[in-house]
Amino acid sequence: MSVLRQQNWLGQQRIDVPHLRAVESSIAADFDLLAGQILAGSQPLVVKGFNVLTTGAVGNPATSLVLNTAGGIILHPTANEAGTIFGVSENQLSELLNSTNSKLDGNFTPNTTNYIGLNLKREADPETSDLVAFLDANTLEESIKTVPLARTLGYRIIVTTTDFSILPNVLPIAKVVTNSNNIVVSIEDARPMLFRLAQGGSIPNSQSSYIWNSRRENASGDVFAGGDKDLSSLKNFADAVMTRLWELGGGEYWYRPTSDRDIKLTFGNPTLPS
Repeated sequence: MSVLRQQNWLGQQRIDVPHLRAVESSIAADFDLLAGQILAGSQPLVVKGFNVLTTGAVGNPATSLVLNTAGGIILHPTANEAGTIFGVSENQLSELLNSTNSKLDGNFTPNTTNYIGLNLKREADPETSDLVAFLDANTLEESIKTVPLARTLGYRIIVTTTDFSILPNVLPIAKVVTNSNNIVVSIEDARPMLFRLAQGGSIPNSQSSYIWNSRRENASGDVFAGGDKDLSSLKNFADAVMTRLWELGGGEYWYRPTSDRDIKLTFGNPTLPS
């Protein structure tokens, strides 16, 4: 059941479809707060997966590109559908990015930068169909129909020339540059990721870092702000910690070694006698 909003059920109350939909909506709102704000910081993020297959992609038609979605997990609080969390089964077939794919919205445009992203859509799922009895209010007789029992959440693959920055409902996946013949010239990973420090989106930057609002404790003035008091989500926290480790360790990236050998601390008997 939901936390922020619970239905005010009353004795002898008639329950209809809008009441049940309201309960579902309130549960989705809870996940928007927990996963969308507390974890993701109100930004769409890839947890894992959703990668464009790059082997042999450059030099071939953009319409031959393939998106691997199997096992993918995302947090998408800005999608058209509420709920934030979404995952794909491990046996999901890869998605061909051309007009033969019913999940694709848009197409590749020659001689420009194309933006590939994801939106979410909830629809009645025919795979959940079963027999359901419906009551005729006039005759008070029942009729049996086969209808979908569930509305399931699915992804829509967006291909457009519109920049990610003005498409808040689209989770960035990749930037693909094509030539005049719609042949792929380059592919860039644009995924903003929950556990990755690097910036995704319109201008991916593998060497970006967390930008602090302030790096001091306020002894006076606004004592409720400053330093780690300004961290407002798990994503903020992860980026701040990775940035601090990078400052301490150095290296090309926060996770790269900083010397030609690994330094390990071991514990054992003292080398020198006491």
